[in-house]
Amino acid sequence: MFRLVMVLFTQISTSSTSYPFVEDLYVSAFPPEERRPIVFQRANIDDNPLMRLLLISDEQKAPIGFITYWTFDSFCYVEHFAIHPIYRNKGFGSQSILSFINSVQLPVVLECELPGSSDIADRRIDFYKRSGFHLWSREYIQPPYPGNNDNGTFLSLMVTEGLEVDMDFEMIVKTIYHNVYCRTQ
Repeated sequence: MFRLVMVLFTQISTSSTSYPFVEDLYVSAFPPEERRPIVFQRANIDDNPLMRLLLISDEQKAPIGFITYWTFDSFCYVEHFAIHPIYRNKGFGSQSILSFINSVQLPVVLECELPGSSDIADRRIDFYKRSGFHLWSREYIQPPYPGNNDNGTFLSLMVTEGLEVDMDFEMIVKTIYHNVYCRTQ
């Protein structure tokens, strides 16, 4: 039986009393190569007008997760999305991403692992497909975050309606590389 859950979004900064929850989840949910150093993350949250941090709460206003995203002229880029492990597989993730897509009123882009790279990656891709995303087949390399010495990671891009791979791929990559990763293509 499917139970409809309610989620609430609150834009917060690092001075919020809920921020330690977000930072702890950020560190535990993403390996070092998939996140920027904390000092840079905090600076973006507080000082970068393109980036937003949304705390996700349940109907009792208990924090359950977060979304960090960037708003550009023609799309939103979800950089990180995480639900606390005790709230997973209860409908909160699906409701959160669907509510987010409906609230931003722009096409949404996110990075995901390559299909077939692991069972978890395939489950994550299926989750986003059920939420209205389409997997783009063009090769995409996630650049390393500042301070990370690796060469980048092969990933895929997933998008909601309103973007076309042939027309928009290069613009999206250039925008993400420049603004999010401080890199040129």
